[in-house]
Amino acid sequence: MLWILFKLCYNLFRSFLFLYFINSRLHLKPSHRKTDIFFFLSHTLILSLDLFFSIRIPLELVFLLYVPYAFFVVQDNWYITGFWLLMYAVLYFSALDVSFFMLVSIPGVNAAEVVLSSGLPKILFLSLFSVLLFLLLFIVSKFKKEYSRLSWSNLFLFFGAIASIFLAEKVVFHIQTLHKNHLDGPEAKFFLLVYLGLCSSMIITVILFQRMSAIFQLEMDHQAELDAISMRDHHQQELERLYDQLSIRQHDFKQHMQTLAEMVKNAGNENAEEYLKTYQKELSAESSFSSGSPAVDALLTAKSLTMSKAGISFDCSLYPFDRLPMSSTKFCTMLGNLLDNAIEGVQRLPDTENRIIHLKFHRPGEMLLILLKNPCNPDTIHLAKGQWLSSKIVRTDGSTHPIGIRTIERIVREAEGRCEFMIENRHFIVKILLPFLSHQTA
Repeated sequence: MLWILFKLCYNLFRSFLFLYFINSRLHLKPSHRKTDIFFFLSHTLILSLDLFFSIRIPLELVFLLYVPYAFFVVQDNWYITGFWLLMYAVLYFSALDVSFFMLVSIPGVNAAEVVLSSGLPKILFLSLFSVLLFLLLFIVSKFKKEYSRLSWSNLFLFFGAIASIFLAEKVVFHIQTLHKNHLDGPEAKFFLLVYLGLCSSMIITVILFQRMSAIFQLEMDHQAELDAISMRDHHQQELERLYDQLSIRQHDFKQHMQTLAEMVKNAGNENAEEYLKTYQKELSAESSFSSGSPAVDALLTAKSLTMSKAGISFDCSLYPFDRLPMSSTKFCTMLGNLLDNAIEGVQRLPDTENRIIHLKFHRPGEMLLILLKNPCNPDTIHLAKGQWLSSKIVRTDGSTHPIGIRTIERIVREAEGRCEFMIENRHFIVKILLPFLSHQTA
């Protein structure tokens, strides 16, 4: 009875360890909890069948169960998922073999008792294995999850390295079976050293993988910064065009006033009135914004002119700002990226579709809520690795990556806020919540 209770706890812990590893290394779909629970229970049940029936489940079959679960709940590319599944297998067998030879190298401990019996040696072996496997998985889980992307060539080099270590362990295991009658004492210590060496090689490979991934991530961040600078230049050019238009408008206004003055002077009151009404209609047709922030007003005016030229309607509901939750430069960069993404998304739609962008600001307490909604083509944008990717931008290696969204997320994160992106009914929706922190200045 004690053995059954221990084995059930051991099987539950094994199921937990795999779920812990997958959650720590890969990006999962939002609705994965029910699948996790189903896998946890079914995996534990399959591992425990030999306690109640004369059935021995091969370890290879158990590992095959991991594949459909992982590919069902994971959002990452298949080769990333396969890489970490193989990594788990190597960690598993490394911990298993090291635990075994640590025990059988102790004088008086028989290898057959460790493997076949259900007594104290087997309990010590499984306990030691569980502790070692947990420590290995815990070490690997401390690496940042985002540091899991490499180019195809480098990724398959690491894939080959891990596969080679896995193959080497299998070869050593085959040699071990040929010496199964001499696994005590010096023989066991020899195999223990071999497995420790393979385990160390695997850990070093993981560290190298993470370092190269960090460098790759740094390059992507630098590229995003360059893209953000390019967008700020684009925004500056739009503001300069707006200034030029306002200068022309001011000059034209002087001319119109001179014309009105001449009409009134000549007693052409009816003509003057008609002329003035026409000019007022032209002025009212132009979008004007009054948020309390000159920088935000200028940006919204510039983007409104861009939308008007592209045949896009702009529905903007402002909240009067007495201050912004961050510097005006960062706020306008974030808002400009939001509107640029929306404009480009709407421009990809057929002219027959509703081409309108909705932007609303709310002030719930000491928070600023920004809601943006625009129609989009869901086939041109998708969620991968926890990030929204658009087909409008293609990297040299054939992959796509977000520019504006990464900048928005970085700015919101630095302001201790939250942002959410989603697609509903062929509309791309952005929700941003920014706190007015006490240390912020107006």
